[in-house]
Amino acid sequence: MITIEARDQAGTEKTYTLRVGAKDEKDNSFVVISSESPYYVRVAGYAVQDFVEKARDYFLQLPPTPQAQIRPEWESTASAVSPTRT
Repeated sequence: MITIEARDQAGTEKTYTLRVGAKDEKDNSFVVISSESPYYVRVAGYAVQDFVEKARDYFLQLPPTPQAQIRPEWESTASAVSPTRT
């Protein structure tokens, strides 16, 4: 069973559930049903293979890590020091 949470451009969230059946070795397909439909469909193996074989962590998208703004020391002191010529 695959649960997908999606958000549209307006920010509305919706949850979908897909149930994937066993693989048909004859044509490399799977039978799938969605929580949004009463119909079963046959789906090509390449379309659901990752869902069947990969672990949950593969699909999670972590928020980006904020990057610290580091200013070089020379930049912060450059305006305080005037160059002298000898």
